[in-house]
Amino acid sequence: MGRLITWIVLALFVLVVPFGSWYYLNSGLQYRKSALRELARKDSLDAKLDTLNIFKGKTTIYISPDKKIEASTIDNIVQQYGKAPSFQVIMGDSLPKGYLTNILGKFSSADFVLIDTARYIRQSYKGDIDGIRKLVEHTAIVLPRAEEVDIKMKPSNE
Repeated sequence: MGRLITWIVLALFVLVVPFGSWYYLNSGLQYRKSALRELARKDSLDAKLDTLNIFKGKTTIYISPDKKIEASTIDNIVQQYGKAPSFQVIMGDSLPKGYLTNILGKFSSADFVLIDTARYIRQSYKGDIDGIRKLVEHTAIVLPRAEEVDIKMKPSNE
């Protein structure tokens, strides 16, 4: 009886655990690939047009002017990502009049537009619950990660 339990435990660790790990990691990979397909570049804010460099080097959530977005929604997004040094939220009516309207005007039917650090428009979203959920997920993917500190060896005292 003891040998049978040993063989079952061994089979569990040799077969089931690696398969479970592969399945879990593969589903995460497929999710990320799907999200990256959704985040394909839709348009670009030309550096020549962004003369004030408002969007340069920043992951931006642009909120279209004249949209009725609850302040609590915006506050929750800012609270989640506001500590990231390259993140900003820009209200459409806070931009100078006529600034980038030829490009951002294409997305006037959307409530939110996600723009990455290279000034590429990645996606536009409606202000409903599903749209905001997607916006939060996509922002987490597009937002650059902070560089981790490398471990350095101390010089030997020889």
